[in-house]
Amino acid sequence: MKQITLAQRYEIATLYKIGKTQQYISDLLDLHKSSISRELYRNCDKRSGEYRALLADKKCRKRHLEKPKKQYLTEPLKLMIDDLIRKEYSPEQVSGRLKEQGIACVSPEAIYVYIWEDKKRNGNLYTYLRRRGRKNKKRGDTLAGCGFIKDRLGIEKRPVAVALKKRFGDLEADTIVGKDHKGALATINDRASGMLKMKRTSTREASEVGTTMKELLEDWIPYIRTITSDNRKEFAQHKNVAANCYIDFYIANPYYLKTLCTTII
Repeated sequence: MKQITLAQRYEIATLYKIGKTQQYISDLLDLHKSSISRELYRNCDKRSGEYRALLADKKCRKRHLEKPKKQYLTEPLKLMIDDLIRKEYSPEQVSGRLKEQGIACVSPEAIYVYIWEDKKRNGNLYTYLRRRGRKNKKRGDTLAGCGFIKDRLGIEKRPVAVALKKRFGDLEADTIVGKDHKGALATINDRASGMLKMKRTSTREASEVGTTMKELLEDWIPYIRTITSDNRKEFAQHKNVAANCYIDFYIANPYYLKTLCTTII
């Protein structure tokens, strides 16, 4: 059933006031006649019988707020969640385990909300979480544990010629994560020609990715001009790669790219 909008209520009020029939109004607004009839009856001013759009909309919203909601997080379910959380299961594991057992469970997000509400009531469920409720630092924060590469050479310092993709030797490095986050592919491609080199790595640790990149680039060293990568920790060995290839290694700055795109547009 379609929900009647405030704009439609203004149309209903106007048409009804000038004497149009409910059938006429329903045809015009592409609503069922019973919806118009129910709207005029339930949301009119009960004292005068007059139908006013704003009053009707207010009454409808109030009725929806007061409508009983189905309780998914029942007391028995809360007890099962409490037990598993205290056994140091994560909310994702709790949800998955209960579903495997054929028990209807809420989403991991709903379990997190339940844990935070328990904390507000001075409960201790949050202390069993692996991060104990600590928030991640912002990705761009220079003090953050991830998303910041030491001694990075920002992409804003990269030669303009690289963006033109007219010459061989301006490379882009990336990693492709394997299934279930097991292993990865280190990839290097030339921006102009599209030539690609890749090699599997067992992890995305910076040391392994750096070593793999040097192996991939060994026979390209005489032709390499620049390398560019995303601002990710697996490229923390950028200085070693740059020194090995005798070139500059640039790290992308998403904020700089956003500003550049805005300026160009």
